Amino acid sequence: MRQIGDVVLHGSDGCCRITDIRRINLTGDGPQDYYILEPLYSSGVTIYVEAEENDSLREPMQIEEINALLESVRGGEKPWISNEKERQAALNEMFRRGSLPELFGAVVMLYNKRREQTGKGRKFHVSDEHYLERAEKIINRELAYGIGVAPDDVPEYIRSVMEN
Repeated sequence: MRQIGDVVLHGSDGCCRITDIRRINLTGDGPQDYYILEPLYSSGVTIYVEAEENDSLREPMQIEEINALLESVRGGEKPWISNEKERQAALNEMFRRGSLPELFGAVVMLYNKRREQTGKGRKFHVSDEHYLERAEKIINRELAYGIGVAPDDVPEYIRSVMEN
């Protein structure tokens, strides 16, 4: 069981600190133990996560793991899916799985398509922009703690590692 003060990763909320562990009845099925989480990079949010056998919480990545991940995703761009509905379904599935290498691949794919579209004087599709922003937010929040920087500084760190 985790302890108060531990930093954990939770879904798309990124790094959170466990501020309390309480036995409460949230679902009406009787009292359960819950971790009370506060995201490190969002204020005013409290998250309740059932403590028993919970696999939605994991340890934040350390700098060595982050650098290895960045090395492993070089050239890992996903192929563009022309059909919008199929592309959205594939991106939603990537978000559901929460795999950082897949999200990095999606970000590269979306960046490249946006660059291609703007180069042709066309607009980038609004839903694709939404997916790109969502993926960047997850990546930035997930890596910031391990790198020791604010989430907004993560893209610069990624660029510096990827360009070397």
